[in-house]
Amino acid sequence: MNFLLDTQTFVWFVMGNARLPKKWRALIEHLLSVSYLSIASLWELAIKEGTGKLHLDVTFPELIEWHVLGSGFTILPVSINHLLELRKLPLHHRDPFDRIIIAQGIVENLTVVTTDPEFEKYPVRLIR
Repeated sequence: MNFLLDTQTFVWFVMGNARLPKKWRALIEHLLSVSYLSIASLWELAIKEGTGKLHLDVTFPELIEWHVLGSGFTILPVSINHLLELRKLPLHHRDPFDRIIIAQGIVENLTVVTTDPEFEKYPVRLIR
């Protein structure tokens, strides 16, 4: 199965946070699954880390090198089709980064891994 991690799930995964359920960690690490990370998540993390709203155990460049590129995540760019889907989404969720992740999950037919209950209001497959 292929998964798209939301930003919080990715942070919990790479930082070894105990709030990430063990079964989710196992799914993400499974050799036969592909774990995607939206470029929007990296954009969000760059903004939050750069403004001091997020404190990581590593620098942002180390996060990219070690935990994204070095861990086998596939970066999912934002495409025109994602933006077209985004335009159709009702405004249940106001966070623009989460909304693009939802649109990407729908368009790419990916299962989104999230703890955010707002994602349930959209027609996207979820692991919660």
